[in-house]
Amino acid sequence: MNVLVLGSGGREHSICLNISKSKKLGNLWCVPGNAGTKSISKSSNIDLKNHEEIIGFCKKKKINIVIPGSEEYLEAGVADNLRLSGILVFGPSKESSKLESSKIFTKKVCDIANIKTAKWKLFNNAEEAISKIKSFKFPLVIKLDSLAAGKGVIVAKNLEESKIFLKKVKDGLIGKKTSKVIIEE
Repeated sequence: MNVLVLGSGGREHSICLNISKSKKLGNLWCVPGNAGTKSISKSSNIDLKNHEEIIGFCKKKKINIVIPGSEEYLEAGVADNLRLSGILVFGPSKESSKLESSKIFTKKVCDIANIKTAKWKLFNNAEEAISKIKSFKFPLVIKLDSLAAGKGVIVAKNLEESKIFLKKVKDGLIGKKTSKVIIEE
């Protein structure tokens, strides 16, 4: 089998390392890859935001399966576009990936399905959350609704920690400035 792994982090290195041990493996590609993946896989300069370019690469290299390593690719719908082109993908659709990319979506699914989850309040942005944070009991969990490269959650022990985190969000230093904010008690 020819396999394409999308991404450049430690997760992708781990995926490639384990796939490289398979006796069924033909060619292993990791795009864009990193220093660790370069020793166990091939690399290429495909634009991962351009799904048509990924599809063309898969067809040219006879890729049997694509493994998107990062949620950002799933959120952008790469799995859907690959499947529509007849390419096998190990990863959820754009809609299903909302369980990871949208904390609000996940909380609503939990509420509807009666799955136990922490009590939560939703704020339209970090500024609104900052103005209401004093009314909460600490410690509490603050989450951004959108993906934030693993930086979008904090367990705040006190008011000062929560304000510092939310100010970074407001200033665009963590996640997206426009992210909705969830506070869990």
